[in-house]
Amino acid sequence: LTLLSGNGGNGGDGVVAAVGGIGQVGGDLTLSQSANIQNITGGVGMTSGNGGNGGTAGTTTGVVGGQGGDIVVVELGNIGTTLTATGGDGGTGGASTVKDSQTAGAGGRGGAIGLQDTSTTTGGAILYTAGAGGDGGSANCTSCVGGKGGAGGILTMLLTGAQGDSVTLVGGAGGDGSSAVVGTGGMGGAGGTIAATIAGDIAGAVSLDDGNAGSAGGSAGGTAGAAGVAGTVVLNLASSTVTGAVTVVDDGDATINTATGAVVFSADIGTSTKKLGVLNANIQTDFTGNVYVDSLVIANGVRIDTESTATEQVFSGAITGDGDISVKANTHAVFQGTGNTVDTMAVAAAGRLELNDNLIIQNDNVLTIASG
Repeated sequence: LTLLSGNGGNGGDGVVAAVGGIGQVGGDLTLSQSANIQNITGGVGMTSGNGGNGGTAGTTTGVVGGQGGDIVVVELGNIGTTLTATGGDGGTGGASTVKDSQTAGAGGRGGAIGLQDTSTTTGGAILYTAGAGGDGGSANCTSCVGGKGGAGGILTMLLTGAQGDSVTLVGGAGGDGSSAVVGTGGMGGAGGTIAATIAGDIAGAVSLDDGNAGSAGGSAGGTAGAAGVAGTVVLNLASSTVTGAVTVVDDGDATINTATGAVVFSADIGTSTKKLGVLNANIQTDFTGNVYVDSLVIANGVRIDTESTATEQVFSGAITGDGDISVKANTHAVFQGTGNTVDTMAVAAAGRLELNDNLIIQNDNVLTIASG
């Protein structure tokens, strides 16, 4: 099943004594519950439309490009193989190089994709890629401004059920700002973001990648256009066992939130050189591998369990919040971060706790160290 929405139209150019027409929005595509699609033996691919380019500024102002069409899926049956979604790219900002004090049209934003399903399982890999921001338009006249690049298409997802393979989420890259000989170059558009929720098990590995920021333009005498910001990635997990390792492409990328139902990570999270940015434990969360994360936040009343048969189980970053930690039997937990704060700490018999910095236990009655 392939779902495609339309591209946005380009904005009109500003010509002699006239302003061009606004680029129209690309056609949306909505797959409603009434479509009653129960099962798909193959894969599903969704690609939203690109934003239109902004019009150039001539003797009058350039006009904004139309946004790419959105895709909305309200209900979808089980998927036999892969699920892919690619957000539309933002349009390029128009140039302003003819007449002083004119502003070129901005690029339209890329089309968004929203999967609102509540009960879908997949037999293959899931790959989500947000749209890239468009580049800013150039400027080469006094007080003129290049058009801003359009934002990349954002992606949202809700899947309830067991997912049979890997999950890869890639945020959109920010667009590049433009150079300006005179005037102000256009700013790059923001990369598209991803907010994905999976309520169910993941049989494979998880790869998370915040997009890269764009590059600022060169000044060349004028004011350079600023770089577009990177698109961030957030993965929400509920009632999930993640069998494979969780990795990030760049150190500090991405956020994982656990909520609603207990979550188990059966392998490592991050590596010593490429750590997950933030993990917010809002429900019982168990770790059996190393946890390389810049910040582990444990909510009030929430317990995390460290349970590993390895020589050491490393927690690399600061542990904060008002939650509880339980070090299980035969586990050697090593907390490498600084400024650790918990509500209670319990170490089971034959468990071992190693601290490389202070640990503040806020409930002064609850430090439990079992015999042995």
